[in-house]
Amino acid sequence: MNSAMQARSPWPAAPGGALDNEVRAIVTTAAAATAEEPLAEFNFHNIEAYPKLAERGVEVLRFPHAVIEGLCQETTEVVADLAAHDALAREIHDSHMGFLARARAYAPHAELGFLELRQGAEG
Repeated sequence: MNSAMQARSPWPAAPGGALDNEVRAIVTTAAAATAEEPLAEFNFHNIEAYPKLAERGVEVLRFPHAVIEGLCQETTEVVADLAAHDALAREIHDSHMGFLARARAYAPHAELGFLELRQGAEG
């Protein structure tokens, strides 16, 4: 956890004292499940909708590379400006960029890597 995340405790003092470890574990588990559910729903419904869209002649396309490059350039400039004027923004930016680098290294071994591996095994 970086210091930006440590700035505020997720466990404020409860009205009779601090939350005990069991209650913290329950809240942490419930929060994680609540955060995961929308992503699972999003993925499930997109997978279900995709063939229906294809049957109707809808072609799903990626943004052109030039559009993505432009968005990346503009975002980089805006975030660099924020980070240049605010220490917390710089810390958050650096933390995010570090995570992004680790995520890119992991991605080939995550869902897409697994699906490609399985597809190869199934023929």
